[in-house]
Amino acid sequence: MTDRRSGTDRSYYISHEMIEDRMVARPTAECAECGAVDYLGGNPHLPPEIVVKKFAQKGWDITLHGRKSHCPKCAGKSKLNKGKASKVTTKKDPVAKPKNGGASPNPKIMRHLHQLLEEHFDEEQGDYQEGWSDREIAKRTDLSEEFVRRTRQEAYGDLKTPSELSRALSDCLEMQSMVEGLVKEVRTVIHKYR
Repeated sequence: MTDRRSGTDRSYYISHEMIEDRMVARPTAECAECGAVDYLGGNPHLPPEIVVKKFAQKGWDITLHGRKSHCPKCAGKSKLNKGKASKVTTKKDPVAKPKNGGASPNPKIMRHLHQLLEEHFDEEQGDYQEGWSDREIAKRTDLSEEFVRRTRQEAYGDLKTPSELSRALSDCLEMQSMVEGLVKEVRTVIHKYR
C-alpha cells in the first residue's frame, strides 16, 4: 500500500508500506518520464533539503520545489537536463534570526547541523568518523550536546555498539549467568547442611 501525501509541492513524497508485518514510511521519488520509483531508507522526517540531496546522490534529477523528478536513466534524456549532471535546486534560505530563549534553532544552524551529520555520521555503521561525536558537532554549531544527540537519533539513527564490544558484553552476560547459577547452587548446599 502506498499513499501520496497531499498538499505538498515537493518532487518526492512519503510512501507508507507494510514490510515484514510493520508499517514503514519512507521518502519516495517517482520518475515523471518512465514512472520508475526509488526509496530512501531511514527516517521519513529528514529535512527536505537532505532528502533531495540523497536522491541527487543516487543520480536523480530532482528539485526541492516542483513536481517533476527524473530517474538516473531518464535524467540523461530529459529535456530539462540536456546532458547536465543531476542537480539539486532549493529556494534561498531564510535570513537567520537571532536566538531567542527556548525557541528552536534558526534554519541556518539546523542546516549546518544536518550537513555535519551527513558528512561525519555513517548511518549503516551507526558511528561517527574518527574525531567526530555529538559533542564535537555541538561545539561547532553552538547547540547543546543533548539537542545534537536527539536530532541524530531521530534523523540518522542510534550509535551502534562496535562488534568487539558487543561480543565482550555478550561474554560478560554469559559469565554473570554462570556466576548466578553457582551462587544458587552454593546457597542450596548451605541450606541443606544447616
